[in-house]
Amino acid sequence: MSRVLKRMSLISRLLVVISIGLLVSSVVAELYGAKLSTEFSRNVPANPQLASLLAIAALTSEGRVEVTVEGADNVYYLKVAGDPFLLAQQFRSLRLNVSNVRSNLDLRAGVSFTSIQVESNPFLVQALSLLGNVIPITEKRENVSRISERIRSDASLLIIAVRDTPGQIKYDIKYRIEEYDRLSAPQTLIASFLMIALAVAYEYYRRANNKTS
Repeated sequence: MSRVLKRMSLISRLLVVISIGLLVSSVVAELYGAKLSTEFSRNVPANPQLASLLAIAALTSEGRVEVTVEGADNVYYLKVAGDPFLLAQQFRSLRLNVSNVRSNLDLRAGVSFTSIQVESNPFLVQALSLLGNVIPITEKRENVSRISERIRSDASLLIIAVRDTPGQIKYDIKYRIEEYDRLSAPQTLIASFLMIALAVAYEYYRRANNKTS
């Protein structure tokens, strides 16, 4: 490889080196760098006495989240400002019995998902309205509710789901980072191939000119 590069012009060598560097950096970014999107699913039990809450917090990035909630009879959501890890404490301050707090943190996407079970009572939505504007989901198809919201890095999206009978509630979440982008793996391969092809074409042109001169 080194012998081949020595025979090439400086411009061609630069193109080859840049193309290799681009491929290496793309692999490193894909394995260890920030993710542009992430997905998460969770099934939680619920009943008339136990409501399910799901908090989605953008920790280091801003993005858009799309959530489908399946199996709930009523679904509400609100945006909560402040530290997402203090939500359970805030619920307790509203005299809500909190249990089964489970968190998942996706460091590369900069987002956390926390499911919480809260004692369901007629005043639950009213109590949560003290944290923000509670919005009910009035449209759903085949017992599936959908939410699409943008989340700032200093806020959380809080979803409240309740059932009239005992059963499971399923959450499917897709989160995509906004205001940040990079070349995808196919785009990187194409860019690297084009630079190598340009280097080969330039070398062919240069050597053809040298023979005729």
